[in-house]
Amino acid sequence: MKLESQDKVEQAIMAFLACPRVEDAAQQCGISRTTLWRMSQEPEFKHRLPEDRARLSEQIVISLQANTLEAVNTLRSIMLDKQASTSVRISAAGKLIDFSLRAKQQLDVEQRLAALESVLRERKGGKK
Repeated sequence: MKLESQDKVEQAIMAFLACPRVEDAAQQCGISRTTLWRMSQEPEFKHRLPEDRARLSEQIVISLQANTLEAVNTLRSIMLDKQASTSVRISAAGKLIDFSLRAKQQLDVEQRLAALESVLRERKGGKK
């Protein structure tokens, strides 16, 4: 089977990215599940789907990062709001602590990975 028109391929890829189930993706495209499956077996489709999925993931991360400071400020304002209930304030404080610890762990891992990569580059460079 020859790869469908570029518009159909584009629609199918977008549907795969948006829908958790093949049936839902096929319905969104207005094609049968079998047709969508056949399209997904084409080399171009197999090549593009992971690339588009990775690009979407990157965009999601960028969007989340852009809103992180505002989210932290919101939690902080709730934590400090004397009018808010004690349980709500404690919950906000707990979230801030949890996020802080996770961020610290992530930073530590990134720094350790960078150090390891540096050592590997030096070793590789020394063997030349």
